[in-house]
Formats: sequence, structure tokens, C-alpha cells
Amino acid sequence: MRVYNEYMNDSILNEFYPQLTQKGYTSREIHESMEAAISQEVPAAFKDRYSNYEEYRDALHDYMNGL
Repeated sequence: MRVYNEYMNDSILNEFYPQLTQKGYTSREIHESMEAAISQEVPAAFKDRYSNYEEYRDALHDYMNGL
């Protein structure tokens, strides 16, 4: 049995965000990213670089502005 999260299930993901599935993202990965943004926690992969969410968010902004 597959568990669907409250934010996005596979049918919504495929219908409204096909570009995410084309890039290989799963609904679980998107859900985890959304949870981190909602709770304002640094994602586990970046906890060694940033001590708080504000530093992480500022680094994301700097990165996006540099593109």
C-alpha cells in the first residue's frame, strides 16, 4: 500500500508539475522539501554548511541572484 502525503500525491504531481517528474523528482522528495520550508529547518544535506535557516535562505537567494 502506498502512502500519500497531505500536500501532493502522484496524480497532482503528474498533472500540474510534469517538469518535476521529468527531472526525476518523486513526490516524497518534494514533500520533504516542502516540510523543510514550512518548518524553516535547514535540509539535512546542508546542515553541515548552515547553522540556521536564515543563513541557508540567504545562500539560496545569493545563488539565485548569481544565475
